[in-house]
Amino acid sequence: LHWALTQFTPGSMEVVPCNMMERAFAVCTLLSGLIVFSSLVSKITAAITALGGRNCERSRQRFMVNRYLSERRLSFQLGNRIIAFLRVNGYEP
Repeated sequence: LHWALTQFTPGSMEVVPCNMMERAFAVCTLLSGLIVFSSLVSKITAAITALGGRNCERSRQRFMVNRYLSERRLSFQLGNRIIAFLRVNGYEP
């Protein structure tokens, strides 16, 4: 157990497994740590990717609303009212 804890701290210690049981425990500890860390990195990456996709979609929708407003040559006031309506109703352009 002492060896396993020294593997996760920044300081190194001269603690090594001495018999087969300690070596098996050390290997299992390292593999478990690898799996947990990989899982954590995977979840963070997936969350960041999903957030980027949402921002991309929101940016595309904002562009489409602005293009519609400019193509129809609507007044600035009416454009602001439309955008305010969309924001109030949860359609964040």
